[in-house]
This record gives sequence, C-alpha cells and structure tokens, in this order.
Amino acid sequence: MRSLGLLAFVMPFSIAASCTGNGMGGWRPKPRVETAPIDGTTASTELIRTAMKLYSAGDYEGASRFAGEARKTLEQTRGRDHPELVLCLDLLAKIHRARRRYDEAQQLYEEALRTGEKLLGSEHPMVIHLLNTMAEFAFTRGKYAESERLYRMVLALYEKTLGPENPAVARTLASLAVVYGEQGDIARERSLFERALAIEQKAFGTDDPRTTYTLSNLAKTYRSLGDEQKAESLYRRVLTIREKAFGPDHPLVADAVDQLAILCFRRCDYEGAERLYKRALAIREKARGNEHPSVAISLMNLAVLYRTMGRTTEANELEKQAATIRASSK
Repeated sequence: MRSLGLLAFVMPFSIAASCTGNGMGGWRPKPRVETAPIDGTTASTELIRTAMKLYSAGDYEGASRFAGEARKTLEQTRGRDHPELVLCLDLLAKIHRARRRYDEAQQLYEEALRTGEKLLGSEHPMVIHLLNTMAEFAFTRGKYAESERLYRMVLALYEKTLGPENPAVARTLASLAVVYGEQGDIARERSLFERALAIEQKAFGTDDPRTTYTLSNLAKTYRSLGDEQKAESLYRRVLTIREKAFGPDHPLVADAVDQLAILCFRRCDYEGAERLYKRALAIREKARGNEHPSVAISLMNLAVLYRTMGRTTEANELEKQAATIRASSK
C-alpha cells in the first residue's frame, strides 16, 4: 500500500468536520489562519492544511481557493494516484456543501470515493468515512433510499472490520433508524435504536452519558408510537444519567428536561410543563448567558405553552425576548 502521507494528520479533522452534532457538545475549534511558507516538495500538503484552517474558520471562499490549488498541484506533481488527492477531494466537497453547491459537492464526493477505493482499498477507514458522509448528505437532500443503501454499506464494513459490537456499528444503526423514521417506518426505527442501545450499553456501561443520545432517540420513537409511559421512563433515565455525569446545571440536562416538559404539554399537564420549561430556561441562562440562542428556544417553548393556556400577554412578551436574541445572534 502506498504511503498515506497527510492521511494520519487529517483523519480526525475530516471525520469531525462531517459530524451533525451527535457528539458531546459538537465543538469545533476556530483556529487563527496563518499561511505557511510553501516549497516545491510540500506544496500540496501546506495548501491542504491552510484550506482546512480556512474551512474551520468559516472562510469557505478562501478554503475553496487553497483546496483547488492543492488539487491542481497534486495532479501536476504527484499524479492522480496519490492518497492526498482523496483528502483534497473530500475537503473540496465539504467546502462546496457549505457554500450550498450541492451538485458539485456530490460529484466531488463520488470522485473521492472512487479514488479512495482504488488507492486505499474498500475497507480503509477513510473510504468508510466517505461512505458515511455521503449517506448523511443524501439524507439531508431527502434521498432516503440512497442514504439507506450507503449506511448499509457502512454498517457491513464496520461489522467486518471492527466487529458487530463496536460503538461505530451502534452509531450507524442509529443513523439507519433515523432514515427509517423519516420515512414513517417507526417499527423498524425502534428496532434499530434498540440494537444500537444494546451495543452502547455493553461497550460503555448502562450509566455512561454516551448512551443517552440513543436513549433519547428511542424515547422519541416510543412517543411517536403513542407509548408515552415508556417514553417518559426513558427520558427520565436520560435525565438521571446526565445529572449524575454533568451536574444539574448542564445544558444537556436542560435538553432532557425539555423532553419531559413536552410530554407534560401533550397530556395537558400545563403546570408540570411550565415548571419543567422554566427549569430548562434557568439552566441555559446560567450555563450560556441570557442571549444564547438556546435561551430563545426555551422562551419560545414557554410562549407556546402560555398561548395555549390563554396567557396571551406573557406569551407576547416572551416571543419578543426570543426574537431579540435571535436577531442579535445572526
């Protein structure tokens, strides 16, 4: 196999850049951009590094320029059979996607996949990453059959290369569950979430906060099936685990409290919903400040509740506060 060059450097970036927030906090650094000197032997590597920094900083036009130059340099100096080209194409696809140039992004993903399979083999982590990214991209574009096909490829590869009880298998099962849920196949959605949860609990333990995302999704599925008692039990489990892991004032605790409030609202327990929505609001204000977008979400939740209860004046005031926060955060 050929030398992987920049692959070792870039794989964590590449995977992190494609995530949809399912990790703890979804944080991505915003580095200061410095263009390093370029010499004849490392030109493509430095161009790719600079493009990555610009992409992370949100300068997509600049990132596109450097990544495009990196591709040109690679093809001229190393040919089209070099592993760094896979990274370059993947990065260009992400940049085009960020710029809402979806057709161009799709073409680049496909080219990156073909090149990766040829140079690295179909079971290489970078190739699996590309398939996973393409599956998620297809889902966001409403191409559910294509998304399902790609996620099933990812699932088979993870099961073969990592084993059927690896957390990566659980993540893929959860992604497939969401695809089925979006198409209204709630029974299959529940089954896949339950499989994913069993793997996570075996890998991490039943009290590990990493299991709470799947627990929460499973609770939502039961809510969709009309089993609100089961949904409440799971949401309370999520709340207990997160309070123990992070303390009572963590934003992830507020998310769990919100879900319990929704259940109260649905069964017309407006006092219970108000109490829980206020708790979530207090947590977010304390953890993130009064002008954070998540505070606006809490304010709108309370506004909807108050409007339902006929407390129109209070609802109007909360809606104004939420609108002010959203306007200031743009």
